[in-house]
Amino acid sequence: MDAKSALEWMLTVFGTLTLEPRTIALTRLVIGECRAFPEVGAAVYRNAIQRTSQATEDGLGWVGSAPAASSAWTTPPRRSACCGA
Repeated sequence: MDAKSALEWMLTVFGTLTLEPRTIALTRLVIGECRAFPEVGAAVYRNAIQRTSQATEDGLGWVGSAPAASSAWTTPPRRSACCGA
């Protein structure tokens, strides 16, 4: 997979998951309740936001290091934490 295709794949997956109605509802719930339950906000940040950010960063590192003409690079080595990997 070339860098352009890999980046497009990452952004499509991220956008699709981020804009799902369940994701939006959960985000609103956490934001609305984090003053009363700061540990919930911290857990969501740690287990969702930070993990997704790290997976995205790792994926972008993969895109930057992928050989342009190699057929061995067909899929990213690690999927986003929110994709069930």
